Amino acid sequence: MKKSFSLHTYLIAALVSAVVVGPFLSVATISGLYTLSSLLKELLEAILPIMIFFFISSGITSFKESSVALLGVIFASVFVSNTIASITSYGVCQALLPFFRESAHCALPNKASITPLYSLHLPKLILAEQALFAALVVGVVLSLIRYRPLLKFLADGRASIEWCLNNMFIPLLPLYILGFFLKILHELPFAQLCSVYGTVFVVIIIVQLLYLAAFYGISYSSRAYDAFMTAVPSYLTAMGTMSSVAALPVSLESARKNTGNRALSDVCMPIFANIHLTGDAISVPIFCLVTMQLFLHSSPLFSEYLIFVGYFCVSMLAVSGIPGGGILVMIPILQSLLGFTDEMVSVMTALYLLQDSFGTAANVMGDGALVNIINTAGKKLSLIKS
Repeated sequence: MKKSFSLHTYLIAALVSAVVVGPFLSVATISGLYTLSSLLKELLEAILPIMIFFFISSGITSFKESSVALLGVIFASVFVSNTIASITSYGVCQALLPFFRESAHCALPNKASITPLYSLHLPKLILAEQALFAALVVGVVLSLIRYRPLLKFLADGRASIEWCLNNMFIPLLPLYILGFFLKILHELPFAQLCSVYGTVFVVIIIVQLLYLAAFYGISYSSRAYDAFMTAVPSYLTAMGTMSSVAALPVSLESARKNTGNRALSDVCMPIFANIHLTGDAISVPIFCLVTMQLFLHSSPLFSEYLIFVGYFCVSMLAVSGIPGGGILVMIPILQSLLGFTDEMVSVMTALYLLQDSFGTAANVMGDGALVNIINTAGKKLSLIKS
């Protein structure tokens, strides 16, 4: 617990330092710090497919014959969770839509973007989604045939990756997110970050936080507050990096502590980082509905919205934790189902990218709540040993 509190403190200190000191730093200094963060992220992204493969495959094998049924529960739970969050945002937006009509202006600052001074350009030998698919296949097969040499190989591989994360990545985590925060605050100063979105942005953040509080209350009951605070470092990491996958080492450790089930956390959290998007399921529908009201002066019927939600939840499978990916896969759906014009898509994209750090943070926090619901359900269904 002491280690978690220390990490929590350092992450908050990095955020505060970026807000307080950032305006006084030169562009060269910010670029240098952002370059360090980018290099760390490149290294992490290079091992992420390997990490996903070893964590998920070895985790699945620990459930033996119940692994197939457990995976069914996991994917069904993700789809239901994304759907519930999307429908919740529809209800909130319909109730508050009259108050959104004055929030049409969104002036973006014309500042030059910060880019890394150097990049490693590491080759991607395998994609994260390919590693995920391979891990599912290997994990299920080995849970049935129990071939010991391969089981040992998976366990040793996971142990090696955990050592690297605990001894190399986690200690550098505050520096890792500092560069990203400085970039965000340079390109969009703090005062504008708090005001440029207007009423819509504020409402989305409030809804996300209230939804997460209720999510943790349902998932952890009397332990909700402690579990929520344990997961806060993953929230801050995701907010700085704007990537659920990049925050995976921290969210994975939080889930292990909160659930007390290491094997299940190792299976669920890498999967959730790709497809469970609580924050996007709240922000994207609200932005869609408000944009339709402002430009088209109309809103979809609930039955039409349910069709949109169905496409939305399926499309989220293609995001794979990519920063800004949530809106990129949605553009064709916005145009075909909701009648978005090019102008509306541009406004929607800008709004989404501006809030992406908060949406991604909510995605990661939602993962920490859902994993314990599956833990509880798995025990009741005798898929997980108590």
